[in-house]
Amino acid sequence: QDPKRWVIFLEGGGLCMEPADCAVRTGSHLGSSRFWKPDQTPEDNHMLTAVSPLNPFANWSHVYVPYCSGDTWLGKSKEGHKVLLGLQMSGHLILDTVVERLANTTGIALASDVILSGTSAGGIGTFHHTDWFAEKLDGLATSAGASPPRVSG
Repeated sequence: QDPKRWVIFLEGGGLCMEPADCAVRTGSHLGSSRFWKPDQTPEDNHMLTAVSPLNPFANWSHVYVPYCSGDTWLGKSKEGHKVLLGLQMSGHLILDTVVERLANTTGIALASDVILSGTSAGGIGTFHHTDWFAEKLDGLATSAGASPPRVSG
């Protein structure tokens, strides 16, 4: 893995449409991190595999972010919603926490290139968060005395 080049992939998994749908999702990996496997990786995603000759990003550092918020990675709520039977919509907060964790445990602040990507709900999250993500990485790089990375989404 190249510590200067990163791919961050947001898993998709649909959208929580109705309170009952949201409640049902809490019994699966799409509604609760309790069901995540510790070594879960995306299936059939050539962009995140280091062994595929088809992957132009094979030598990059890869981060797979599982989806469990049902809000297309957009929610910013730390509190439960009454209309959603007390469930939170915290997708953006999850992404922010992932970035902070990477900043504290890896050299992502010194990256030269970073791609934020995803499919389905993860693609919607990518579309909405690429500018925020670039600003966040710019701040991390500046704090580390480095040049900001090129960010694509």
